[in-house]
Amino acid sequence: MRRKAPDGAPLLSKPGVRRTLAKEQGLAMLARTPEQVRDCYERAAECHRRAETASHQEMAAFWREQEARWIRIAESENLSACIATFLDLPPGKAFSAEAEEGVQTLADIFTHVCRALALDEGDEAVSRTIARTLIGGALGGESDPERLFTAAVKAAAN
Repeated sequence: MRRKAPDGAPLLSKPGVRRTLAKEQGLAMLARTPEQVRDCYERAAECHRRAETASHQEMAAFWREQEARWIRIAESENLSACIATFLDLPPGKAFSAEAEEGVQTLADIFTHVCRALALDEGDEAVSRTIARTLIGGALGGESDPERLFTAAVKAAAN
Protein backbone atom coordinates (compact mmCIF):
# COMPACT_ATOMS: atom_id res chain seq x y z
CA MET A 1 0.00 0.00 0.00
CA ARG A 2 1.39 3.39 -0.98
CA ARG A 3 1.44 6.10 1.66
CA LYS A 4 -0.48 9.26 0.89
CA ALA A 5 -0.15 12.84 1.98
CA PRO A 6 -3.00 14.49 3.88
CA ASP A 7 -4.21 15.97 0.55
CA GLY A 8 -4.50 12.45 -0.90
CA ALA A 9 -1.48 12.73 -3.21
CA PRO A 10 0.92 9.77 -3.14
CA LEU A 11 4.12 10.52 -1.23
CA LEU A 12 6.20 8.87 -3.90
CA SER A 13 5.84 9.28 -7.61
CA LYS A 14 6.99 7.11 -10.46
CA PRO A 15 10.80 6.90 -10.91
CA GLY A 16 10.64 8.61 -14.31
CA VAL A 17 8.81 11.56 -12.83
CA ARG A 18 11.45 11.96 -10.11
CA ARG A 19 14.25 11.80 -12.69
CA THR A 20 12.55 14.46 -14.80
CA LEU A 21 11.97 16.63 -11.74
CA ALA A 22 15.62 16.28 -10.73
CA LYS A 23 16.69 17.49 -14.17
CA GLU A 24 14.24 20.40 -13.96
CA GLN A 25 15.61 21.35 -10.55
CA GLY A 26 19.18 21.41 -11.87
CA LEU A 27 20.30 18.36 -9.93
CA ALA A 28 22.54 16.96 -12.67
CA MET A 29 25.39 16.81 -10.15
CA LEU A 30 23.60 13.85 -8.58
CA ALA A 31 24.67 11.67 -11.49
CA ARG A 32 27.84 10.76 -9.54
CA THR A 33 26.11 10.02 -6.24
CA PRO A 34 25.01 6.59 -5.08
CA GLU A 35 21.56 5.65 -6.34
CA GLN A 36 19.93 5.76 -2.89
CA VAL A 37 21.28 9.26 -2.22
CA ARG A 38 20.18 10.49 -5.64
CA ASP A 39 16.71 9.03 -5.05
CA CYS A 40 16.42 10.83 -1.70
CA TYR A 41 17.40 14.18 -3.21
CA GLU A 42 14.97 13.66 -6.09
CA ARG A 43 12.19 12.94 -3.60
CA ALA A 44 13.17 16.06 -1.66
CA ALA A 45 12.93 18.08 -4.88
CA GLU A 46 9.48 16.63 -5.51
CA CYS A 47 8.39 17.61 -2.00
CA HIS A 48 9.79 21.11 -2.54
CA ARG A 49 7.74 21.45 -5.73
CA ARG A 50 4.61 20.26 -3.93
CA ALA A 51 5.19 22.76 -1.11
CA GLU A 52 5.49 25.56 -3.64
CA THR A 53 2.22 24.60 -5.33
CA ALA A 54 0.22 23.64 -2.22
CA SER A 55 -3.16 25.30 -1.94
CA HIS A 56 -3.10 25.52 1.87
CA GLN A 57 -0.39 26.58 4.30
CA GLU A 58 -0.83 23.35 6.27
CA MET A 59 -0.07 21.31 3.15
CA ALA A 60 2.92 23.52 2.28
CA ALA A 61 4.27 22.98 5.81
CA PHE A 62 3.72 19.22 5.47
CA TRP A 63 5.67 19.11 2.18
CA ARG A 64 8.49 21.28 3.59
CA GLU A 65 8.81 18.83 6.50
CA GLN A 66 8.92 15.93 4.05
CA GLU A 67 11.57 17.75 1.98
CA ALA A 68 13.74 18.30 5.07
CA ARG A 69 13.31 14.64 6.05
CA TRP A 70 14.46 13.41 2.62
CA ILE A 71 17.46 15.75 2.71
CA ARG A 72 18.48 14.42 6.16
CA ILE A 73 18.16 10.85 4.88
CA ALA A 74 20.21 11.72 1.78
CA GLU A 75 22.96 13.29 3.89
CA SER A 76 23.08 10.24 6.14
CA GLU A 77 23.10 7.83 3.17
CA ASN A 78 25.83 9.86 1.48
CA LEU A 79 28.04 9.83 4.56
CA SER A 80 27.43 6.10 5.02
CA ALA A 81 28.51 5.55 1.41
CA CYS A 82 31.62 7.68 1.95
CA ILE A 83 32.50 5.75 5.09
CA ALA A 84 31.93 2.42 3.33
CA THR A 85 34.23 3.55 0.51
CA PHE A 86 36.82 4.84 2.96
CA LEU A 87 36.76 1.53 4.85
CA ASP A 88 36.74 -0.39 1.54
CA LEU A 89 33.59 -2.30 2.49
CA PRO A 90 32.10 -4.53 -0.21
CA PRO A 91 28.97 -3.18 -1.96
CA GLY A 92 25.79 -3.88 -0.02
CA LYS A 93 27.63 -4.41 3.27
CA ALA A 94 25.56 -2.83 6.03
CA PHE A 95 26.65 -1.38 9.33
CA SER A 96 25.44 -2.90 12.59
CA ALA A 97 22.68 -1.11 14.52
CA GLU A 98 25.29 0.22 16.96
CA ALA A 99 27.46 1.49 14.13
CA GLU A 100 24.46 3.17 12.49
CA GLU A 101 24.06 5.39 15.56
CA GLY A 102 27.71 6.40 15.30
CA VAL A 103 27.35 6.99 11.57
CA GLN A 104 24.33 9.22 12.22
CA THR A 105 26.34 11.23 14.75
CA LEU A 106 29.15 11.64 12.22
CA ALA A 107 26.58 12.62 9.57
CA ASP A 108 25.17 15.28 11.89
CA ILE A 109 28.65 16.66 12.61
CA PHE A 110 29.49 16.56 8.88
CA THR A 111 26.35 18.54 8.07
CA HIS A 112 27.07 21.03 10.85
CA VAL A 113 30.64 21.58 9.58
CA CYS A 114 29.48 22.06 5.99
CA ARG A 115 26.83 24.56 7.04
CA ALA A 116 29.23 26.40 9.36
CA LEU A 117 31.69 26.78 6.48
CA ALA A 118 28.92 27.55 3.95
CA LEU A 119 30.32 24.90 1.61
CA ASP A 120 29.06 24.49 -1.90
CA GLU A 121 27.42 21.07 -2.35
CA GLY A 122 29.61 20.42 -5.37
CA ASP A 123 32.91 20.91 -3.51
CA GLU A 124 33.85 17.25 -3.30
CA ALA A 125 37.49 17.78 -2.30
CA VAL A 126 36.65 19.71 0.87
CA SER A 127 33.74 17.37 1.65
CA ARG A 128 36.09 14.40 1.42
CA THR A 129 38.62 16.13 3.67
CA ILE A 130 35.91 16.74 6.26
CA ALA A 131 34.62 13.15 6.02
CA ARG A 132 38.13 11.66 6.25
CA THR A 133 38.91 13.82 9.28
CA LEU A 134 35.71 12.78 11.05
CA ILE A 135 36.16 9.10 10.18
CA GLY A 136 39.82 9.12 11.12
CA GLY A 137 39.04 10.81 14.42
CA ALA A 138 36.27 8.33 15.21
CA LEU A 139 38.42 5.35 14.26
CA GLY A 140 41.17 6.83 16.45
CA GLY A 141 38.82 6.75 19.43
CA GLU A 142 37.58 10.33 19.50
CA SER A 143 33.92 10.45 20.51
CA ASP A 144 33.44 14.09 21.56
CA PRO A 145 31.36 15.80 18.84
CA GLU A 146 32.83 19.22 19.64
CA ARG A 147 36.42 17.99 19.20
CA LEU A 148 35.48 16.17 15.99
CA PHE A 149 33.78 19.34 14.71
CA THR A 150 36.81 21.50 15.53
CA ALA A 151 39.22 19.05 13.89
CA ALA A 152 37.07 18.90 10.72
CA VAL A 153 36.83 22.70 10.49
CA LYS A 154 40.63 23.01 10.86
CA ALA A 155 41.22 20.32 8.23
CA ALA A 156 38.85 22.03 5.79
CA ALA A 157 40.63 25.35 6.28
CA ASN A 158 43.98 23.86 5.19
